Amino acid sequence: MTQASTVNVYRLALNNRYGWVASIYPDAQFDRVIHNQLGKAKRQSQSLTAFQQALLACDPDQGVRHQLIGTVARGDQVDQARLIVRDLRQFAPDQVLGQTISSLYFYGLALPGTNDSGVALADLRQLMQKYPQVQFGWPADPAGYRQQMAGGSSAYAIQRARALKHWFDQGDPDLAWLYAPSPARANYQQAFAWLKQNAADDITSWYYDQPSATTGMIWHFTDINNMANILSYQEITSKNWGTQQRVIENDNAASSVNDAATKPWVHDYARFYLRPKTPTQYRNEGIYQYYGDQPDFKTLPKSLVNRAQTGFWTDGRPAHLPVPVFIGFSLRKFLQQGGHLVKGSLAGKRVADEPAAMFDDDCSFLKEHVQQIYSEWGAPVWLKHTEFVFPQRMHFNASDILRIVVRSEAEKLVLLTLLTEHDSTLFSKKGTHQQIDVQRYIDRIVVDPRFFYYNGSTVQTGVVPAMGANQYQLALQPTVAPANLTRQVQPFGFTKEVNGNQLRVAVPALKQVTLQVRDVNGEVKPVARFHDPDWILGTNEWIPTKAQQEISAARGYQLQPRYYSALYYHGHYYKLWRAMGSAEWHLATTNEVTNILAPADRATLKRVEESFSATFADNSASAAGGLDVASTPANQPNSAAPAAGTMDGQPVITTYPMPSIMPGSASAATSPASGSPVPASSANPASSADPVDDDDDDDMFLLF
Repeated sequence: MTQASTVNVYRLALNNRYGWVASIYPDAQFDRVIHNQLGKAKRQSQSLTAFQQALLACDPDQGVRHQLIGTVARGDQVDQARLIVRDLRQFAPDQVLGQTISSLYFYGLALPGTNDSGVALADLRQLMQKYPQVQFGWPADPAGYRQQMAGGSSAYAIQRARALKHWFDQGDPDLAWLYAPSPARANYQQAFAWLKQNAADDITSWYYDQPSATTGMIWHFTDINNMANILSYQEITSKNWGTQQRVIENDNAASSVNDAATKPWVHDYARFYLRPKTPTQYRNEGIYQYYGDQPDFKTLPKSLVNRAQTGFWTDGRPAHLPVPVFIGFSLRKFLQQGGHLVKGSLAGKRVADEPAAMFDDDCSFLKEHVQQIYSEWGAPVWLKHTEFVFPQRMHFNASDILRIVVRSEAEKLVLLTLLTEHDSTLFSKKGTHQQIDVQRYIDRIVVDPRFFYYNGSTVQTGVVPAMGANQYQLALQPTVAPANLTRQVQPFGFTKEVNGNQLRVAVPALKQVTLQVRDVNGEVKPVARFHDPDWILGTNEWIPTKAQQEISAARGYQLQPRYYSALYYHGHYYKLWRAMGSAEWHLATTNEVTNILAPADRATLKRVEESFSATFADNSASAAGGLDVASTPANQPNSAAPAAGTMDGQPVITTYPMPSIMPGSASAATSPASGSPVPASSANPASSADPVDDDDDDDMFLLF
């Protein structure tokens, strides 16, 4: 076999304890094996294993002792696992570091268990008891495995069932449950079958996604600023995890609903609702302005006051979520990945001291109460707040997003503007830009009035001046008193770190507009971010490297510098590029010439693009020359903008490494280093993840 067709399996010694890795690199290049393992550990989105932690903590000067224990065919995951298990058996349990060897029973291959190279099921169970810190890819508790299958049959469950078929064929009675009907699956299916048959048509979109034919959805409800971070980092976290990572700065809960009303363990889970339009949302949704220190409660919106109209609905400070956005996922998929349905709400005195007592892992509670959970009127509040929870943090990909729901076309534009700015200011690598590209889910960002109460003010589109460059003319409706509204306008620009250098970017022809409202609690909150012209979300310049120019010349053409622009133009999202000196724009996805722009808008976009400039602070390299560093109009991306999310009526004010939506804000977070973005958090318990940002070959300085 050639080297490319084989995999080497190594045993690593770390302070007299051992772990195992597999790599295509030979023993002579073991330093590359370690480099790759360290990189994986640093990018790991889930909890690190004991082996990964030990590897990160080892002294690089002393190196890592290793032993090549064998070579297997590159695609033979099962043989690889057998080799590791055979070597592992010679060590005492306290000598073996915790790690995952999931390939042993996770592949659809017949596994011989009668010879020396095989591992019989009984032997595997003994191994699991002897080395409990090692994950062998078999559930220690079959009941726990059933819970993962609660959503019904899927590729996730089928794959594992097929891999275990060998033992089932041997007549092992303990495995019969794999093919037996699942009570959880049956309850799940019956609950939603009843809902489809009996519920009103106008709530179908709450639990059913037509494009993907998904039945059963979970919804995370948070402020638009948090949502931009969630989508940029592709992760939603628990409150405790976010606090430990220093991404949640303040817990701005309503005075009557605070940590005393919530069990401590609840804050270890990322939390979701099964539906929109909960009682909490009724109280929190919308932009509420400041009404004075002694307001006339009889004149205030009913959603803010108590029934007697003598005070706020809380005992003091009302919770407030100015611009709400929903993101929806498949309930079944994330049940199978380790999440749990809950028996009602996790707020209040009825919540048990231990999480297991609250979990509805057989879906019987869902089946029994589905009518009340999705009821618009008359059902108990704690049932309408029925939750789904995921331990610590829930990572997702763009393909997992079923729907993102906003209140208005204007708020959709604000979200797209924030996402484009995040992409430009927080990330520098081509692979990351591709992973979080808005085009991967733009068709799932929708305006749906059935999800909202439209309490307070909303960002809406107004009348566009005939001679202006804007298309939407954003404004707040109902209007907010001038004393409570601030509009800040400045040239767009930012500073970020790229490969250890400070890159300063300025686009002076593109204005950045921020609307801020003094809210019901007397605090200044950002409620909208857009540009002028508002249809230009962002632009950047790309200059080919010398190597790229040489390659293009060898192929018979000249590779020209380009401008790339993201637009939301007449209700459609586009990414375009234009070669410098050219008057033609191309669709970035197909490279086809496009004529979507009106003549006046072509001139506007050309003017904005050509105002772009970028300079490294130390002048050692330049993405585009001509920028006076001393006079760069730049918003520092490490300015922290507070944005409130909510759960159980408890908003959480969080800070993010994001372009300042409140210029001059005193609060700040550490600027993320290139290649290791700082996780962010959103509502109780919203958050963000760290996408892989490791494309070392990216030398284009793409900003989105």
